[in-house]
Amino acid sequence: QLDEMRIKLERSEDALQAYARQAGLLFTGEKQNVSEEKLRQLQTSLSAAQADRVARQSKWEIARAADAETLPDVLNDPSLREYQGKLADLRRQYAELVATYKPEYGKVKRVNAQITEITATLERERKSILERIRHEFDESSRRESLLALDYKTQAALVTADGEKSIQYNILKREVDSNRQLYEAMLQKVKESSIASAMRAS
Repeated sequence: QLDEMRIKLERSEDALQAYARQAGLLFTGEKQNVSEEKLRQLQTSLSAAQADRVARQSKWEIARAADAETLPDVLNDPSLREYQGKLADLRRQYAELVATYKPEYGKVKRVNAQITEITATLERERKSILERIRHEFDESSRRESLLALDYKTQAALVTADGEKSIQYNILKREVDSNRQLYEAMLQKVKESSIASAMRAS
């Protein structure tokens, strides 16, 4: 009977493993399969991507509506601060020069040309910062969309795996039941062997 029970247990274990392989079920633990774990990871990544996109969208909308001069990215940019310092210095020089000389004077024209050049550079830098903010928002939106698509695909896979898991759990219960019976019989055999040995002694 013990041998028959052992064979039955082995057969039920083989049937369980064969079904898991055929159904493509992979388990990382007793009750947690790989597709569910991946879905949880995607959910965490998607939540983080949504929060990031909201923050960048807000930043972009403020940047679009506000004066570029007032934006933190513009105010805190070291190269822009340097250009603004130079521009202020050149304007002061220009004011001093025009108090004494006419606008046609060579030095006045040179300072004025430098003011024009630095003003154009500042404008380009500000546009570049705005472009970077917009690009970051676009990038975060794209990442969110891709993660949302991955999440939807993975959720469908988990649903399909859930249906397969029903059959898997039926087979697993059979294995557990056979194992319990086998272990109980094995225990009885050991007990009777000990009892026989004691009677013989």
